[in-house]
Amino acid sequence: MCRIADQVRKQNPRQEFLPFIFYNGKVRYADSTYLFDLFGEFKGMTREIFTQPFQLIDLNEISDEILRSHRWSGVMELVLKYGRREGVYSEILKSAWIEFAKKLMEEDIERKTVVEILIILVNYSLDQDSKKGSMLYNLAIESAQTNPEVEKIMQTIREKLQAEAKWQGIEQGIQKGVQKGKAESVKTLYRKLQDVNQVAALFGASIEEVKRILADQ
Repeated sequence: MCRIADQVRKQNPRQEFLPFIFYNGKVRYADSTYLFDLFGEFKGMTREIFTQPFQLIDLNEISDEILRSHRWSGVMELVLKYGRREGVYSEILKSAWIEFAKKLMEEDIERKTVVEILIILVNYSLDQDSKKGSMLYNLAIESAQTNPEVEKIMQTIREKLQAEAKWQGIEQGIQKGVQKGKAESVKTLYRKLQDVNQVAALFGASIEEVKRILADQ
């Protein structure tokens, strides 16, 4: 629906849109249809935020010293700033990780919370990693070695990430099996019907997809 609206907007830049939502529930709809009512007591603040231009923060215009001084977001900001670049920036990120780990262990917070915070940072680093999970993740591991307690926690995180990766592999295998089964079914049905349009309709697939499956021997 959004793609259709966007396409129409591009073809008719001055076209006006009226928001309609069709409802077919068993009882009469009685709830609010005003988006900001969903935010309860924060309705006014939310309306103000989302109806005003967003504030743009260009990290390239902020010094590394200032970013490092940000208590919780500093590491993520530096990762976002340098994570996709090559060269000497790895030392900047490593230094930020070491400093953050040291401050984190000085905080009076539960170990479980520490683990959750580090998991968030590691996952964020992996998302930003220009080398697909190698450079930034290894930097985090190296940084953790400067503190035995943090190193122990990072080992727990590593095992958790490995377990998640293994499960993702299992899920991918299942998905491939489903796709393979669908392809075989499409071919079998086509041999009986000899009609691409009917096969596509029965499987809820496009004609192009059915043709691609049939062409894949």
